[in-house]
Amino acid sequence: MKYEGGHDLNDANPIDVASLIKQFFRELPDPLLISRYHETFLKCHGLEPESMRVFALLHLCHILPLPHVSTLRFIMTFLQTVAANSDCNKMDATNLAVCLAPNLMSS
Repeated sequence: MKYEGGHDLNDANPIDVASLIKQFFRELPDPLLISRYHETFLKCHGLEPESMRVFALLHLCHILPLPHVSTLRFIMTFLQTVAANSDCNKMDATNLAVCLAPNLMSS
């Protein structure tokens, strides 16, 4: 795998790759979870029951611009793989959220 600079990332330190991912999202002109929905995304966190929270979050994600939705799908699929290996990498869903959510919600 290479990033835009042409550097091969296959043998890169996972911490360095994670830093690149976070930097990419931080430097977007508008956050992946766009600014005008920021408060709404935060309010969804407190919804109960969980099924209502999931419904609200899915609805919000579907009204994002298509490039944002595509990128969000890709990164979430990747993060599922990371979380599935949490016994080796210590990055479960909670740890991933703590590390990445600020970068997805603000730029």
